[in-house]
Amino acid sequence: EYVVVVDDWDLNEASANPMWAGDAERDAFYDALTASCALPVVEWDMLQHPDDGTFMPPGVDALRGASTVIWYTDGEPAGGAPEGCGLWTAFHAAPGGYPALGCYVRAGGNLVLAGTRPLGAIADDVSYSDPGEAIETSAADTLPEYVFIRDVLGVGSGLESGMQANPSAPWSYGYCFHGATPDLGAPLALASVFIDSVGEGGFPAEGKWPLYVSDVENYTRCGVPHVEHVGPYDGMTHVLYRMMSFRNPSFVDMPCGLLSPSDGVGGGVCYLGFPLYYLKTQEARDMIETVLASFGEL
Repeated sequence: EYVVVVDDWDLNEASANPMWAGDAERDAFYDALTASCALPVVEWDMLQHPDDGTFMPPGVDALRGASTVIWYTDGEPAGGAPEGCGLWTAFHAAPGGYPALGCYVRAGGNLVLAGTRPLGAIADDVSYSDPGEAIETSAADTLPEYVFIRDVLGVGSGLESGMQANPSAPWSYGYCFHGATPDLGAPLALASVFIDSVGEGGFPAEGKWPLYVSDVENYTRCGVPHVEHVGPYDGMTHVLYRMMSFRNPSFVDMPCGLLSPSDGVGGGVCYLGFPLYYLKTQEARDMIETVLASFGEL
């Protein structure tokens, strides 16, 4: 009956720094991404669904009428912990949260999941930015959140870029992601996507993310932090995108977007380990329209 866009981000960030934007700017961005959908698009705003002080993600009643759910968790929860975002709530606080979203996909619903540290919120893990602490799934996993990551998202491993800027530890250089390029074997016809940088002038110039310039080390960067490079669990999941990374060799050309096509019974799933809002709008729209078309939504 409709497509659901789940608005899952920290509204408090906008008051701290204009680069986080506000609710209206983000709504307009996701409206643009879904403008070509054949079905009505319904926004699920967490703040409009409180339950005993907790802002709730969509449950069974909201999901049962949706052919596709686009869930973005672009906010950075308070204190850097995954608690406080709707994706964490769905798996660790909402009654029946895992069965609701997992069974929705298994019953034929499509899912696009993207944003800031989605795997960390699902797995309730804040420390997967070191190669030795990567989130990994296996056939032996029985915890519902890891079963979801493995069987529904098709993710076998996930490493998050962190937030530090330490040249002696390049794997921890968080502000490294400045775009993604389609994998050569990707099953969809995709184009590269890039961060929409404001430029040296800063706000209120055009763009969504500031460009940093270092005269000392003679470089510029416009990358965002907290991106994930993810590996598929098995051959049923395809790599869609590979990361274009700045000063982080452990992230260069690593998979950062995956697609698990429908098997004819369950729905299709697109997992993107980076936030969409900070991309150039038209490029992000072209990408999402290509994914939605593969789901039969256009």
